[in-house]
Amino acid sequence: MTVQTGAKTGVYTVTYTETASGNHPGTYTATFYVIGKYAITTSTSEIGTGGNDATTFTVSATEAGGSVTPASEALAIVYPAGLTGDQKNKVHFINATTVKVEKDAVPGAYQVAYTTDEGTAYADFTVANYGLSLSTNAVGLSQADQDVTITAGGGSESTVTLAGPASFADVELATNGSKVTVKPTATTGTYTVTNTVTKNGSTTVYTQTFVVKDVYTLSLDKSLVDNDEETTITATAKKNGAAVTSGITVSGPDATNVSISGATITVKVGAATGTYTVEYAGEKKTFIVQD
Repeated sequence: MTVQTGAKTGVYTVTYTETASGNHPGTYTATFYVIGKYAITTSTSEIGTGGNDATTFTVSATEAGGSVTPASEALAIVYPAGLTGDQKNKVHFINATTVKVEKDAVPGAYQVAYTTDEGTAYADFTVANYGLSLSTNAVGLSQADQDVTITAGGGSESTVTLAGPASFADVELATNGSKVTVKPTATTGTYTVTNTVTKNGSTTVYTQTFVVKDVYTLSLDKSLVDNDEETTITATAKKNGAAVTSGITVSGPDATNVSISGATITVKVGAATGTYTVEYAGEKKTFIVQD
């Protein structure tokens, strides 16, 4: 007896009848089963979550050696233990051939299941958060190089890139993607680090940003002076750690007898009493003139 490829599955009966002239006359039967070889496979064994967007992968079902499109009720996801209903909704079939993994899906070991009349086939897949993190999200410029450390998952399938303001300069990504070096003369603005992970045709993209900004400081060597003698006050103003002597202003009750030249404030005899404000690039300090 030969069972041809593509034969219909089910229970078959073989009947043998021996005539009365034989040694054992009568009818004899035997049954056997023809079962289909059923299976389900996934386009990837690992897919990302936690990135900027949801990800998808495809599944393929076969039965009796040929491709089939299962009914929706024949397909299911087997979830890691302990997931709630809402968490389970983050990994789901969107049609008979595609599974969607939302960007906030719980990482772990999952299975797709395909149930036929003869049993259930399973295929394993892992949901992984490869991730991207930076050691800081703000860099204040100084007189020395500063590093922003990058931690990017995904191994050899990870590609780290850097983007910033138009024509930015002196902000450099290491060739191995492990850090960004910010030089003292760096262009200020917002920078974006991207980690793109591609595994078996499925791509997950992660981004993080950091800001490079100027740092301004201001201090005075005196906060209280008398107006019975001429006095000078020295303002120490710095941009990114380097001293500056321009752009410093003073204001107060007496613009005639209290003046500034560069970083030196002069309080003349008889200057009006009260509180004066010294300002540089938004930084403010005050001093008082008294009798």
